[in-house]
Amino acid sequence: MKEIITRKTIINIILVILVTIIFIMGILFLTNKSTGPADNIDNLKISYPNGKKIEFNNFKKSFNKERIIKIENKSKDKKYYSIEWSNVENTLQKPKLFSYKISCKGKGCKTLSKTEVPIVDMNVLPNCSISPGRKQEYTITFNYIGSEKHVIFSGELEIIVGNNK
Repeated sequence: MKEIITRKTIINIILVILVTIIFIMGILFLTNKSTGPADNIDNLKISYPNGKKIEFNNFKKSFNKERIIKIENKSKDKKYYSIEWSNVENTLQKPKLFSYKISCKGKGCKTLSKTEVPIVDMNVLPNCSISPGRKQEYTITFNYIGSEKHVIFSGELEIIVGNNK
């Protein structure tokens, strides 16, 4: 009889440990304020808090949505970059109804006024720069007016680091 109680006790201890681990993982998952994917290229920290891929499909009604890109120059030199659309897929029948604009906080930022979403990969903001120790935050605001089913717009706004002087 003593042996059965010992086994039950061990099983109960293991169950308590497993439940505790699952509980802690759940808390960590729910409280994680991830900054999304980040790249570190040539001392530029580039983060995508909403994720790098931008995708919209089955446009049932009009909407406004925002995406953020953050850039921080951790070097002692001025850095140059461009912002480009890549991996673009656009099956919209009425692309003029879907536009976006780019605004920016931070010294030396460039902006883009309201324009149609692209149908192919393209350079959006060439010859951008960021001074040493500075931060810039781009907000991309998408606006769609109308309704289209069975359509997709997807792509990535990428920061291409290079010497664009």
